[in-house]
Amino acid sequence: MIEPKIFKMMGVYVIIILGLIRFILYPLQDSVAKKKIIFNELYETCELKEQHFARRNLDQQKPLKSRMDKETIAPYLYEKEIPFSSIHAGILEGIIKVAEKKGLVVQNFEMLEPATGKTVSEVPVLLRMSGKPQNMLDMLKIITAQKKIIQIKSLEINNRSGEIAFSMTLVAFRMEK
Repeated sequence: MIEPKIFKMMGVYVIIILGLIRFILYPLQDSVAKKKIIFNELYETCELKEQHFARRNLDQQKPLKSRMDKETIAPYLYEKEIPFSSIHAGILEGIIKVAEKKGLVVQNFEMLEPATGKTVSEVPVLLRMSGKPQNMLDMLKIITAQKKIIQIKSLEINNRSGEIAFSMTLVAFRMEK
C-alpha cells in the first residue's frame, strides 16, 4: 500500500506535469492550426497557378496570328506621307463641322505634340466645347464611326451656369512603316 504522503506528492507531480503539458501543447496546437490555414491557402494558390499554366499551355499550342497585316489596318490609319499638321487640321475641321451641326460651340482647341513611334504615331488634339450633353453624345458617335480611327483619350465634363462644358483629347494614328 502507498503512504498518503507519497500519494499526495505523486498527485502534486502529476498536476505539475499535466500543467506543463498543457502550457506546451496548447501553443503548439494553435501554431499547428495557423500553419494549417496557411498551408490550405498556399495549396489553393498553387492549384490556381497550375490551372493558369495549363490554360496558358493550351493557348500556346494554338497558332496565333499576333501581327496584323499592314493592308488590314492601313485604311484606318493616316498614311506616312501626310504631315502631322495636315492630320491635325483634318481632325479639327471634321470635328468643328460636326459640332456646329449638333449645336455645340467650340471654345478653343490645341494641337498637341505628336508621339512618334516605330510603327504607329499618335496625333493628339485637345478640344474644349460647350453645349447639351445629348448633342455631345451624338457628336461622339459620329466621330467614332469615321473611317479613320480616332480614339478618345480623355473626356472631362463640367457644369457651368446651366451649360455643360466638355474638354476632350482625341488621338488619330499615322502609319510609320
